[in-house]
Amino acid sequence: MKTNFWFLLIAVLIISSQSFSAIGQEYKPFSKLDASLRFSTMGLGLEAITPLSPNFRARAGVDYLGFNTSHYNISLEDNGGYLNKAFGYTPDYRAKFGLSMFHGHLLVDYHPMPTGIFYITAGVYAGSNKIDLDGFLSNPENDNMAVLLPGMEWPELDLDGHKIDVTNGYVEDLELKLGGAIKPYLGFGLGRTFGKSKFGYKVELGVLYQGDYSVKQSGVKIDEDSTGLNDFEDIDKYTKWLKWWPMVNFQLTYNIF
Repeated sequence: MKTNFWFLLIAVLIISSQSFSAIGQEYKPFSKLDASLRFSTMGLGLEAITPLSPNFRARAGVDYLGFNTSHYNISLEDNGGYLNKAFGYTPDYRAKFGLSMFHGHLLVDYHPMPTGIFYITAGVYAGSNKIDLDGFLSNPENDNMAVLLPGMEWPELDLDGHKIDVTNGYVEDLELKLGGAIKPYLGFGLGRTFGKSKFGYKVELGVLYQGDYSVKQSGVKIDEDSTGLNDFEDIDKYTKWLKWWPMVNFQLTYNIF
C-alpha cells in the first residue's frame, strides 16, 4: 500500500511539473500579443499586451483626450473688495476653455489565477494634462466686457494664491498644468487576455497620482504668494482633487497571435 501511495505521489508531481512547464512556455514574453482599443477617463487610446509569465502581463500604449468649449462664464468672488471698487459690481470671467491630455503608459497586470479574469495593475503614465483659458471680464447682467469706473485701473486677479494679469479687460494665455509629467498608477480590473476567442474585453478602475498643479500666463510660471485671496469662486474645492485623477477604463482586445 505504501509503495502504491509513493508511486502515485511521484506520478502526480511529474505530471504537475510538466503542466506548469507547459504553461510557463505558453506565457513566455512575446509568445503572445494582444492589441487593444481603450475608452477611458484618460481619453481614447491604443495598447499592446504581452505575457511576462503565467501570472503577469505587460501593457504599453498611448492615450489622448482633448476638447474646447465656446465662451463659458466663471463666477468671481471679491474677497479683497477691489473688484467692486473698480467696476461697481463683481464681474464674471467669460472664457474659452480647452482641455488637452496626452500620455504614454507602461503597466504590469498581476493575475492571481493565470487564466482568471481578475487582476491588479500598477505602473506609470507619462505626459501632460493642461487646461487653457482665454477670455475677458464681463458684466454678469449682459455678458458684455466689464467697464471700469472713472479713474480706476484694471486690477489683478487672484487664482488660489496666483496673481493673474488683466490687460484692458482681457485675461488671456492662462494655463493650468495638472500635475507632473510622471504619474504613478494603481488599479484593478476584470478581463481575460490571450483567451480562446480572438476578441475580448477588460473593465478597469484605478487612480493616478498627479501631484500639485501649476499656473502659467503667457508661458511664464506664476509662483504662489501668501495673500490668501481667491477671486475664482470655489476653485480651491476642485484644485485640491487634481492631485488624484480617477481612472475608469473599458477596453476591447484582439488577439494577434
